[in-house]
Amino acid sequence: MPAPHAPRALGSVPFVKGEPINYILIDCEEIALTINDAIAPMKPEQRADAMARAISRVFQHEYLHIHRRTSHHDETGVFASALSRRFLVAPDPPTSPSATPAAAVIESVGAL
Repeated sequence: MPAPHAPRALGSVPFVKGEPINYILIDCEEIALTINDAIAPMKPEQRADAMARAISRVFQHEYLHIHRRTSHHDETGVFASALSRRFLVAPDPPTSPSATPAAAVIESVGAL
């Protein structure tokens, strides 16, 4: 019987002398292991979309470490210290039909 999987970090940003460097490591294998049970019943294209969403959310989380220049976390949301399987694979929230894709992205990061 294989040993149980010991979870690792899904992503990381190195810090040097307390400052984040502009480098993001995303562990796609760990993300796949983390979400596998949730996406197994899905059709192949749905699994690919869910994996892409999970990778994107881990990237957003790690990018915030660089942008905010901190190793601290929020209590909830994409900048929480742990991202749940459910959060990682959840469908994207709907956007306004009149919003362009670029505006939706900019709005989601709080630039508008």
